Amino acid sequence: MRAVSAFVFAFAIVNSLDSTFGVKSEVEKFPKSKELKNKLIKTLSKSFYLTLDEPESFSGIVDTMKRVTVKPGDVIIKQGDKVDDSRSLYIIESGTYVATRNTSQYVDVPIKTYNDHGLFGEFAFFENRPRIATVTAKSAGVLYSLDHNTFDKLRVMKKFRRDHNRFRFHHMMHC
Repeated sequence: MRAVSAFVFAFAIVNSLDSTFGVKSEVEKFPKSKELKNKLIKTLSKSFYLTLDEPESFSGIVDTMKRVTVKPGDVIIKQGDKVDDSRSLYIIESGTYVATRNTSQYVDVPIKTYNDHGLFGEFAFFENRPRIATVTAKSAGVLYSLDHNTFDKLRVMKKFRRDHNRFRFHHMMHC
């Protein structure tokens, strides 16, 4: 009976996200070509922070990533920015980007250049800490962003589905 109560409670939480918090319980998905989706999944799977996730979960994450068009000089993330619920990580589809850091002695020290592929912003995204570098577009390009609220929703829904399936299996075995 306790498992039934926990399941009903979790179901109610997921279904009440919209009315209670003003958030949709479903996440918005953005269509992508198969080739692009595979490129984004491959890049995402290289993230240190996601190595323990199941590869099939990457597809769902990529489906929710938004296309962002940038022009030369656009600052994508800025060192020291405090994180909030809108923090995002970015995967590069095209373009050149330079990550720089300010130190006590130097300003805008280049630490990495990205050319048409890569992932950035993950430290602040996963660790909930201020941005550790500034990333600036050096050419026109396209990024795909994942905001943290969407990522959290995906994880909650994944856990809910897993727990729901366990409950159904347990219920079928003991009825």
